[in-house]
Amino acid sequence: FRHPHREAATLKAQMIHKGEAPGTPSDVLALIGAIPLDKLDANCNYLLGEVYKKLDEETPNDEHARRAFDHITRALRAGHPGTPFDLGELLETGRGTEAHLPRAYYMYVMAAFHAEDPRAVARLAEDVAAGPPYPPELIEAMQEFPDLFLSMDGTHDGALDLEEAFHRLGIEAHLSSDDDDSDNSDDGDDSDSEEDDSDDGD
Repeated sequence: FRHPHREAATLKAQMIHKGEAPGTPSDVLALIGAIPLDKLDANCNYLLGEVYKKLDEETPNDEHARRAFDHITRALRAGHPGTPFDLGELLETGRGTEAHLPRAYYMYVMAAFHAEDPRAVARLAEDVAAGPPYPPELIEAMQEFPDLFLSMDGTHDGALDLEEAFHRLGIEAHLSSDDDDSDNSDDGDDSDSEEDDSDDGD
C-alpha cells in the first residue's frame, strides 16, 4: 500500500457499503471521514458520495444531497468511471444542486458510451422505448459525442443515424423495422377484412 491507512480504511468502508462486512452507513462515514479531505482519492470521494446519496434517497436531506453532489463531482474530476450516472440522477432530480436536464442527459450518455454503465443504458433505454419523439435534451446530449454518429468506414458523413447511435450506447432501438412491421400489420388487417367481405357476398 502506498497509503496504508487510507487504503485499508477505504477497503473496509467499501466492504461495509457492499454488505460484505458488518457495519452501517455511519461506520462508512466514520472510516472515510477520518481521512483528511486533501488526502481523499477518487475512490474515497465516490464512496462518500454514494453513501450520502443513498441516505438522501432514504430520507430526503438537503445537506446529505449537497455532500453527495460535492463528493461525486470530486470523484468525477479525479476520473472515477462510476460517477457520471450518479451525477446525472442528482442533476435530473435537482438534489444537491439545481436541476439541469440537459446536463443530466449528457452525464447519462457519457456513462453509457464511455463507461458502459448498465445503469445509464437502462435509464436511456426507458426514454427510447417511450419514443419517438425523444426528449430533445437527449438528442442534444448525444450530439456532444460525435463518435456516436460515425459512418461504417469510421468517418463523419453528416447524417444523424439515431438507430446506430442508440446501438452504440448499448440500446437496441430497431426504429425502421418497427415502422415496417406496423405498416405490414395494417395491410394484413385490410386484406383479411376484404376476404371476409367477399365470403359474405358468396
